[in-house]
Amino acid sequence: MLSEETTLSRLAGKYRWVRDIDRWTVAVASTADWRHMLLAYGADPERTVGQFEFGQIEALQGDDPDNLNYFVQLIHRGDKVVLVECNGWNGAYTDIARRCSLQGGRFFSVYWNLRTAGAITQAVDGRITARFGYLYPLAHQEWPGEVRPHWAIGNEVRTELANSMCFAHLESQTGLTFEVGWLTRRWPTYQVPAAHWLYRNTTGLGRP
Repeated sequence: MLSEETTLSRLAGKYRWVRDIDRWTVAVASTADWRHMLLAYGADPERTVGQFEFGQIEALQGDDPDNLNYFVQLIHRGDKVVLVECNGWNGAYTDIARRCSLQGGRFFSVYWNLRTAGAITQAVDGRITARFGYLYPLAHQEWPGEVRPHWAIGNEVRTELANSMCFAHLESQTGLTFEVGWLTRRWPTYQVPAAHWLYRNTTGLGRP
């Protein structure tokens, strides 16, 4: 019987390609109501801005780095809803994760950016069950400020393998294989406000 770490390492091998993406957030939820998820992100479920490939989103954001537009792409896969953000991080906020997992749902997201900041976030039935830095998808113990479940305890991986291991966790925890081909398909795309503005009056909003 393969160990959990060996299984994760094999899964990570499928995701070498994610190292070429320098900033994004991918969230997977098991929920019957995809509209609820879009609303939690601040999107209007009835208004798309069109259908776009992942690589086209950055051009929609505008040229002013202090006043960017943000977007989320919606992908349906069986009973799973996948939300993808290019240079966006609404799915990394713990309050949004909680909202997306209410009423028995499950939510899992991976986020990183150009500054090597990022996080894995998991919520189950409105409660945060995992929250730790993406550069340490496995660690020997839980550190202060983390929520690190048993499946993220293990031998630390090399930094250059961290992104791939994050997606191994995503597949292991959600049962969904994120296909590289999805990045060159056109998906319904929605504009969203930045989460820190959307929930600016919320106490204790978890920052990415």
